[in-house]
Amino acid sequence: LSMEQISKDGIVVYPHPLQDFIRPIVQLFCKIANRDDASLELKIAVIKALESILISSPFYLMEKEDVDFIRNTILYLSKGLTEETSDHDIHGQVESEWKLACAQLLGTTIGRATKRKEEGVGTEIKDVKRNTLLEEDTDIITLVRNTLFPTLLSSCSQYHVVDKENRYDWKIFALACEAGELYVSELVMSRLFQDLKEAIEMDIQDHKRIQNIAAAMAFILQHGGDNPRLAFHSKSLQMEIVYALSYPPSQIQQDAEMSTLLLPEIRDKKRTEADKAVQLAYSILPLLLMAYYKCTPHDKIEALLSFTTQVLPPLSEWDNTKLCVVLPILSIILAGESNLDMKSSRFLATSLVEFVLTRYHHHIARIAAGSCIFSILSKQPQDDPNPIGLEIMIDMVSPSIVTKLKSFQDESSEGVDTLNDTINLLALIGSASACRGSSSSKLADDVAKSLAHLACEGTMHSPSLGIKDLIDCKRYPINIQKKVSVAAGNALGSVLNVKSGNPFWRQRISHHVLPIVLSSPRSSKGATFGKLLCACHLICCISLPALGEKRMFDLTSLIVNGIEVWCTNVASSQNGDREPFDQDLRIMLMSSLLKIMNDSTQSVSLTIFQNTDITTELTSLFPRYFCSITGNVPHSNHITRNSFDIEVIR
Repeated sequence: LSMEQISKDGIVVYPHPLQDFIRPIVQLFCKIANRDDASLELKIAVIKALESILISSPFYLMEKEDVDFIRNTILYLSKGLTEETSDHDIHGQVESEWKLACAQLLGTTIGRATKRKEEGVGTEIKDVKRNTLLEEDTDIITLVRNTLFPTLLSSCSQYHVVDKENRYDWKIFALACEAGELYVSELVMSRLFQDLKEAIEMDIQDHKRIQNIAAAMAFILQHGGDNPRLAFHSKSLQMEIVYALSYPPSQIQQDAEMSTLLLPEIRDKKRTEADKAVQLAYSILPLLLMAYYKCTPHDKIEALLSFTTQVLPPLSEWDNTKLCVVLPILSIILAGESNLDMKSSRFLATSLVEFVLTRYHHHIARIAAGSCIFSILSKQPQDDPNPIGLEIMIDMVSPSIVTKLKSFQDESSEGVDTLNDTINLLALIGSASACRGSSSSKLADDVAKSLAHLACEGTMHSPSLGIKDLIDCKRYPINIQKKVSVAAGNALGSVLNVKSGNPFWRQRISHHVLPIVLSSPRSSKGATFGKLLCACHLICCISLPALGEKRMFDLTSLIVNGIEVWCTNVASSQNGDREPFDQDLRIMLMSSLLKIMNDSTQSVSLTIFQNTDITTELTSLFPRYFCSITGNVPHSNHITRNSFDIEVIR
C-alpha cells in the first residue's frame, strides 16, 4: 500500500524496495489464489495484496515466468466470476468479499492495460505513469484486449436473474473506468450502447435484455467515477440514444412521417406501433437519465433543443414518440443548466404550452414538458424586463382558462381533467415566476390571488393576467363548484410548495392570499372545500409565528370549523359517495392542526381540544397516543388530558 501511494504521488524509488523479493512473492500469491483448498479469507488477502503489487511495481522487476503466473491467475479469477456470479446466489459474506476482491483486481487490470491500438509499449523505465506490468507487458495487454474485455463485456449485456449488487461483471467495468483513462470509459460505453441499439433494432419485444444493457450502463455511470459520464457525452451517445428510441423501425420508416394522411384504421395501427416504442423508451430512460444530471456540454444541449423544436407541434405519431423520448431528457438538463439561450428557450416554452394542454399526448411527456417550461421561466435572466411567463399567460393560458371555466358544465372525467390541467399550468407559471423574482414577482402574486379567489369565492377576475371579464362559477351546480374550488385550492398549494428561489417570496404571497382565505362570509357552499385546502396549504408552507397571534387564531378557527364540516357532511355519507379529495382534505386538515399545535401558544392548543369532533378525529388517526393522553386506556406512560404534551402527538 505504501508503494502504491508512492507511485500515485509520482515518486520514483530506485532501486525498488521489492526488487529482491517481488518474484517469489508474486509466484506464492498466484499459487494460493489458484488453489481450490485455500480458505477464502486467505485468498481475499492474497488478491488484494497482488493487486497492490501489480499497480505499484515496475515491470522490469519480473521475468516471463512471473508474467505467466499472473496471466493464468487473472484468467482463473475471471472465469470464476463469469461462470458463478451471474448464475448462482452469493452464499455468505466471505464469498461476497472474495468476489468483490476479484472484481477489483480484474477491473484494475482492464483499466490499466486497455490501450488505444496506436499506442505502443516499452516506454522508458523511469516513466512512473507507464512503468508497471499492467501497462507495459505485451502479453497482459493482449490478454485484456482479446480475451478479458470482450468476454466480460458480453456477460454485461446478458440478462441474469440476480440482483444488481451481485453483478460483478458490471462492477469490473465500473472499476475499470475508474482506474483507467477516459479512453477506457469511451470504449466500454460505446460497446454497451452498440449492444443496446442492436437489441432494439433486432427485437423490440425483448425488453428484458434491453433493460439489462441499460441497467449495466446506469451502474457504470453511477459507480465508475466521472469518466463514464464524460465518455457518454464525448461520444455523442446522448443523441444516439434519442435516435435509437424515437425513430421507427426500417419497415415503417417511409410511411410513418405521412401518418396524418392515412386512413383511420391504418393510423390506429401506426399509433399502436408508436405506443410500443414509447413503452420501451420509458422502461429504460429512467436508468439513463443520471447521465444528463451533470456537465452536459453546451453543444449537446443545443442539439437536443434543435431536435425538440423540429417536431413541435407534433404532426405524426412518430413525432409524438420523439417528444416522449427527448422531453424527459431535456427536463433533466434544463433543471441543472443556468445559462440558457433565451431566444430558442422562449420559442420552446411557447410551443410546449400547447403540448401540455393537449391531453392526447402521453402524460409523462406532458409532465416533462411542464418541467421544461418551469426551468425556462424561472431561469430567465433577471435583467430582462419582459417576463416570458407573462406573455404565455396573456396569449395562451388565460384564454384557455376563460374558455374552459365558462363552458365547464359537464361533470365528465375528461372535462374535469382538462380544467385541472389548465389550472395547474397557471400555478406552474406562478411558481416559476415567484422563483425568478424581479419583474416576475407581480405575476406570481396575481396568479396566487386569482387562484385564491377561485378556490374561496368561485370567481376569477384579473385584467393583469388577461382575464378582463368576471368569471362567476356560483351559477354552476354545487358539484361543479366543488370541483373547480378544489382544483384551484390544490393549484395554490403547488405554488406554495416549490422550494427554490428567494426564501421570502412565499411569505409575500401568503400576505396577499391570507385576507382572501379568511373572508368567510363571501364563500359559497361549493367553495368550502377549496377554501379549506387553501388554508391548509398556507399553514403547512409558511412560518406561522410571523403571521401574528390573531391571524393564527383565525386560521385555527377555520381549520376547526373545517373538521366539523368534514365530520358532519362527509364522514356521515356513504363510503361509495365519497370523492377522493374528501380523504385528502381530511389528511390536510389534521396535518394543519398538528402544525398549529406545534407552533401556537397554549391557549390556542387548549381551544382546539375543547372541540369534541376534533378529539374524535385525533382518536381515529392516533389511537395509541391519544388514548394514552386522554386516559381512556391503560398505558405505561400514562399522561392525563390536563397535562397533555403536544410532542407526544407529533
